[in-house]
Amino acid sequence: MRADSTYRRESQWAVRLLSAALFLMGCSFFSSVKAQQDYHFTQFNFNKLALNPAYAGSREVFSATALYRHQWTGFSGGPRTVTLGMHSPVGKNRLAIGALFFSDRLGVSSQTALYADIAYHLPLGENSKLSGGLQAGFINYRNALTQLNPQDPTDVLLQSDLSALLPNVGFGLYWYSERSFAGVSMPHTVKNDLTRLGDFDDEQNAFLYRHLYLMAGHVFDLAPNVKVRPSGLMKWVGGDGIRTPTDLDLNLSFLFLERLWLGAGYRFGDSFDLMMEFQITDQLMAGYAYDITTTDMRTQQNGTHEVMVRYELKFNKDAWVTPRYIRYF
Repeated sequence: MRADSTYRRESQWAVRLLSAALFLMGCSFFSSVKAQQDYHFTQFNFNKLALNPAYAGSREVFSATALYRHQWTGFSGGPRTVTLGMHSPVGKNRLAIGALFFSDRLGVSSQTALYADIAYHLPLGENSKLSGGLQAGFINYRNALTQLNPQDPTDVLLQSDLSALLPNVGFGLYWYSERSFAGVSMPHTVKNDLTRLGDFDDEQNAFLYRHLYLMAGHVFDLAPNVKVRPSGLMKWVGGDGIRTPTDLDLNLSFLFLERLWLGAGYRFGDSFDLMMEFQITDQLMAGYAYDITTTDMRTQQNGTHEVMVRYELKFNKDAWVTPRYIRYF
């Protein structure tokens, strides 16, 4: 009876939190919709370390996730993104550490980064925790101008590649329980100036802008051995005299027999998405997503593919025996 009462209270709070988060996402979305500089993922529920450093340690075991995203296949120079994130609690205390590598390429421009993460998890009762996280590292930004095929091959501005090593720090907050999560983060807080990569008088506004992320989700029981998880992710860019472009993802996934996730999503103004994740063993999960573009690009490419693999390993007897039965995110 006590467990049922606790679950009902948690569900009520989760519904309120999810509703509030989606309302804020909606308000931000309708203010403006434009392109993002940072990468995005369809399977963001399983790759949160790439978006929020406070996620480190929330699985309560060593967890490593690799993801590859090929956007707009068949279109030359389409975005390609690789991320590898690893994180783990430190002993039996409330600290957690992590590391994140990513490589993001669009045309001849690319970003490669390596970050170290640290997070602190504060219990908020028996069933939930609040985590605060920080990350720091470097981004190698590169423009491979020599790979272009200009009309004037003698153009002096295109005779060499441009690159720079840029520092960055990020932060985030992440609240989570067995069935719910909500988070806010800014993984890129340094407004890196890209104009120093070359002497271009007409590109005085070339920056890597700050991105703010807001996410939330909850798992409900739908039927015996069937659960449903609505979730959302909002990405916002603003400040510094520019408009506030917003990107909004809404997903709905179903979990069957605690092993198979099947879901669909909609990225406003961009794509319809299909997702499938399968818990192969208690330690190994694999996932695949396919995005169907709704923009004018739909006639110029063959869709977007995303592949994800997660591996988890417990180091002590106090960790979960079977993590998939405890955490859904």
